[in-house]
Amino acid sequence: SDLSPLHNAFMGKRCFVVGDDPSLSEIDLGRLVRDHVFVCNDAVRLFERNDWRPDFYACSESRVLRDRAPDIVAMLDANPDVIAFFPSELVLDDGTGRAIDTHSVIPPAPNRYYFYEVANALASPPESAFSLDANMRVVQPFSRPITLLQLAAYMGFNPIYLLGCGTSCEMATAPLQQGRKVGGDGRNSDSTDECGPNHRDSRSSGNGRERQDTQVGETIEHYGYAKQVLDGAGIAVFNATTDSRLEIYPSVDFKSLF
Repeated sequence: SDLSPLHNAFMGKRCFVVGDDPSLSEIDLGRLVRDHVFVCNDAVRLFERNDWRPDFYACSESRVLRDRAPDIVAMLDANPDVIAFFPSELVLDDGTGRAIDTHSVIPPAPNRYYFYEVANALASPPESAFSLDANMRVVQPFSRPITLLQLAAYMGFNPIYLLGCGTSCEMATAPLQQGRKVGGDGRNSDSTDECGPNHRDSRSSGNGRERQDTQVGETIEHYGYAKQVLDGAGIAVFNATTDSRLEIYPSVDFKSLF
């Protein structure tokens, strides 16, 4: 899709990039009702305890996207004003490198954009790890909110506040032992048990749900390269997550923002 109509469309406005850290359960997300908000993947669960709806939604994990497609489509159909983003192709995590057209999983509709995603390349950072031009490319993330950061930067948001981005999601060991590992690095697996104690919602994994294993070291490294690029572009990013391990971004108290 052509994302250029969104380029700098929100220049100088603030936004919140919301992850899925368990700390979200302790935050009054109702405060975000007047703000621009980006969410990802299983954020539909947030709707059950909040009246507000995000402005933007993205899902870029191939196995998660295919597994959750019916729920995602139903959520977008019920909330047609939400602007959604997906990679144009989904590379299958079966070791073959095959890709399928995302349109076959998430059908086109108004306010749905499909971006060109490239593999992350931490060997030649920081530009290879983070893109400021989402219309040209979006770098595959080690953590879901990094996709949202690339989109928010392209759309001109500044400052950007991270929320629920503590990198502390602790999956249970049982799914790794009992579920299927897919791909040479074993990063993706079926989750046959409930998720770990720190995950926000047990329905996000467990009971046969497909997921991508957390890689905390690579995730923090990737956030660091993102910060280098964002700093160079003059885009301020703050971490409003409580008890966050993501210490490379200046922390700010969430309540102080309202």
